Amino acid sequence: VKGLRAELAFEDYVLSMGWSIEKSPSSEDRAKHIDYYVSNPILKKKISFDVKKSSSSKEIWIEHTNVKGNTGWLRGESDCIAFYLDDTDRRLLVVDRDELLDFLNSVIDDNVTDKKKEAYLRAYQRKGRNDLIAKITEEDLKSLVTTRTWEVLV
Repeated sequence: VKGLRAELAFEDYVLSMGWSIEKSPSSEDRAKHIDYYVSNPILKKKISFDVKKSSSSKEIWIEHTNVKGNTGWLRGESDCIAFYLDDTDRRLLVVDRDELLDFLNSVIDDNVTDKKKEAYLRAYQRKGRNDLIAKITEEDLKSLVTTRTWEVLV
């Protein structure tokens, strides 16, 4: 439900800007980590997005490897990631996925921990899972050159 709310906020924003939006097939969502294709008439090209929900601007989880041990959404094929921060704030932070990947590759401590409290900018693996995730903050996202804030009005 939370992810759906984030996707609806994303759709509302895109449509309010007069851009066209196309939901990706579920098979493409799973395999390529692409939720939507957006066409901006000014750019004259389709841009692919993966939309993520975060319940806190101080705790944004990034998925390098998913629970099955497969490629996580950070290493997917979307052009951009749109982070919906929370339901009261109603902002989307949009970043270039490649820039986010490069940033994390340069700052993440590769010494894997299984302690959630140590997961900030550090590889974290939950016990009994094959995932590899890390925690960042809104401030980390805002440090990226490509980060844009979209205010969701609806």
